[in-house]
Amino acid sequence: PMVNYTLEAPAKGYAALDPNHTHHFLVDDGTAEKEGIEIEFRGELETLICTMFTKDNVSLPMVTIMIEGGMQSIEQAVSTLRKGKTLVVLKGSGRASDILCYGFEHSIEIEKEVDGEIVKERTLTDNCRKEMIKLIDKDFAKYRAQGIVDKMINAVMEISTYRKTVTVFSIFNPEPLDFYILSSLMQSSAGGATRMRQ
Repeated sequence: PMVNYTLEAPAKGYAALDPNHTHHFLVDDGTAEKEGIEIEFRGELETLICTMFTKDNVSLPMVTIMIEGGMQSIEQAVSTLRKGKTLVVLKGSGRASDILCYGFEHSIEIEKEVDGEIVKERTLTDNCRKEMIKLIDKDFAKYRAQGIVDKMINAVMEISTYRKTVTVFSIFNPEPLDFYILSSLMQSSAGGATRMRQ
């Protein structure tokens, strides 16, 4: 059902809904003041929408654009990529986006043995890991006690394995972003290579 809310000013620590958006999904699972509860619902909704077809029997593509953000943005990016969707990250927009871009661009592929099988994974050199920790501490130091450093590095390393469906786009790139969004959608559906636009 459609519900209208009026809010004079958000309480301290809360944010108001953006009046420039036409619609909002409010997700309530019974918890209070817990961030990230919407990630699973959002992923299921996106998947449902992408499985629908237009009247001309054309499926709907999807791209997630990550601008700035916090830990929930990184978690949403992981969820998006696990579902085979495309991610465009704006390098230079700050916070989680810049941390993700740094890890994505500096991760290296290694092989290791797991249960008698050789598997490939991505990791950071010791120096790059130290640099990434500095970036995390710059914006998220107050969450250090909650284990955000390891959580964020592990999530970024997982994202780094999706080389074919992640595009890093610098906000200083003079070319239009919409071209790279369309290009990302087309190349990911064709299994193209990773795109990095400086």
